[in-house]
Amino acid sequence: MKDLMEHNIDIAELNIDANWYKPLFESTKLIHHFANEQDLYIFLLDVSNRFHLQNTIVEVWTSEESAADHPLVHKINFQQSPQRISEVFSSGEISQTSMDDNLKEIAIPIKGEQGIYGVLLIRTAYMPDKLKAIFQFLCDEAGKGIEKIKLYTQSKRKIKELKMLNDFVLRLNTSLRFSESLKLLKEHFNDTYEAAEVGFFFKNKELSFELSKESTPFFLSADASFYSQYAAEHFKNVTASIFIGDAQAKIGIEQPLYRTILLFPFLDGEELIGYTILLHPQKYAYKWEIFKNIETLIIHSSLVITNALLKEELEKMAMTDPLTHLYSRRYLNKKIEKSMREDSEGTFIILDIDNFKEVNDQYGHQVGDNVLVQVGQHILQNIRKNDIGARWGGEELAIYLPRTELDAGLSVASRLVETVSIVTNPSITVSCGVSYWKNDDHRSSYKNLFAWADQALYKAKSLGKNKIIVHGYE
Repeated sequence: MKDLMEHNIDIAELNIDANWYKPLFESTKLIHHFANEQDLYIFLLDVSNRFHLQNTIVEVWTSEESAADHPLVHKINFQQSPQRISEVFSSGEISQTSMDDNLKEIAIPIKGEQGIYGVLLIRTAYMPDKLKAIFQFLCDEAGKGIEKIKLYTQSKRKIKELKMLNDFVLRLNTSLRFSESLKLLKEHFNDTYEAAEVGFFFKNKELSFELSKESTPFFLSADASFYSQYAAEHFKNVTASIFIGDAQAKIGIEQPLYRTILLFPFLDGEELIGYTILLHPQKYAYKWEIFKNIETLIIHSSLVITNALLKEELEKMAMTDPLTHLYSRRYLNKKIEKSMREDSEGTFIILDIDNFKEVNDQYGHQVGDNVLVQVGQHILQNIRKNDIGARWGGEELAIYLPRTELDAGLSVASRLVETVSIVTNPSITVSCGVSYWKNDDHRSSYKNLFAWADQALYKAKSLGKNKIIVHGYE
């Protein structure tokens, strides 16, 4: 009796036989120990045996498709299910009708505090009022049990998602490089969330947002322009994430390649530094909960990406000259040493601005600095991507051309000497010293390469300036 009261069972109100108290309590207790809905429903099917009911058939109708994996557990379908089942499921009210052979059919909703989860259908010749009281109580307890299962399942899933998020962020933190971080994010979006396309856009020096090379190739195509423009317009005014479940209905695009669009910002504090676009061909491909999970991931990733960008910016500052934005001499030294270990040849050029002191004296140091910048830009416009332009010191600049024969290197130097006076204001000339190394020359070392070019430059200056001297060909 004490146990029954602990479960808030009002015996008098139920008006049942005394020999049903024990199976009722045991059934109530067991209902709250199931870990999944299917087992609970199957247990309800067996309740008639626990109460030793003769000529009684029990069926369960459920809204959960995953639980309907038993001959007597059916999925509720409003178009195909019996009308009485649909009505009871919708209204939450018990329904009782008489059948042939003195049978009664009772349909009882399985409902909890949050909603209705199914219908218990009983066909019996036993006293329907007493059975109705027992099964209504059990169905109410089953509804509470289902809600506990859902809460437990949701908690397990949330714990798993949080662990996955934590593991991924830890992995992201170890990648330190901006490009590596974006690659990891792209792989995660592809593998975990089955995103068909992933686009990354980040703020450049001109303060506009440009596509990152780590994006999927789709974003380089003309078909991607609509999605890219839509995202750009969205983030012009706001920094909030957005979930578009059906691009055709929401935006009005006809026959879109991708129906689901997710947009997420990368924020440094309140400043928008970039954003990402996730696309999926199906409409409403993600539940709201998944959208919020990705949003949480992006928030954590923003800090990692901001740090990676800052680190790379500091590295760039350390290896570049702040005035000309050419590489530093230290960086140039490292690259030449590496090239002399791995390549077979290379050409080195030292370039000196002629009469630079007179430019400073006549026009001032600010104009002199501007001339250095102009010459630096002219160098960058005349060398390849893998070539290295550097500030050597003072008014001297340097160029290293890896895997480049002397004739090709001399051609670059000649082009610079011939055109630099045209592109500078005030117009200036330059002198060049050129040296060359080959791996079959035992004298080749980066120190000798520098010394040879420096000697050649000294000779070019002493011979009247505005000319090129190649070491060994004076």
